[in-house]
Amino acid sequence: MMFPTSMFPSLSIPHNTRDSQAGSSSHDPWGDRRLARMERKEPTRRLLRDVMALRRIRGMSQTALAAELGVSVRTLQEWEQGRRLPSGVGHALLRQWVETNHSDGD
Repeated sequence: MMFPTSMFPSLSIPHNTRDSQAGSSSHDPWGDRRLARMERKEPTRRLLRDVMALRRIRGMSQTALAAELGVSVRTLQEWEQGRRLPSGVGHALLRQWVETNHSDGD
């Protein structure tokens, strides 16, 4: 289940920070890098929001979902709380789980 970005107004940040700082002599070169890193990680964060929403809609506990995915409860908690992002394998597991469980409800 993918949610429209209009549900997340915080995503409407300017993509070019130079435009927002036009006329300012103190450009933050690290800001561009931070923004690029945030934009690269956003698809994974969006996937995690979908996992949390679908898990709650289905009435599943974190323990049940962790067991179904084959990961520790602690790992799932860290993903959901944003302390860690899933690796390639973890990302693939989550994406497959969302696609499978979303199609079950249709």
